[in-house]
Amino acid sequence: MNQVYPEPRRSRLMALLLTTLLTFPFVTACGSRQQNSAPPPPVDDPRAGAPANRPASPSPQAK
Repeated sequence: MNQVYPEPRRSRLMALLLTTLLTFPFVTACGSRQQNSAPPPPVDDPRAGAPANRPASPSPQAK
């Protein structure tokens, strides 16, 4: 026979506490419309795909 044991009250409170603590960052991140942090600094990497600013060379002219 299978016996059903009542769930201890302590584990239910622990589950509620952990659920609250783990969902708190998501709720606060989604609710904030104002950005208090500074924008990231610009990246200076000419090898990232954009051509570097080089002096223009004279184009060859056909005769």
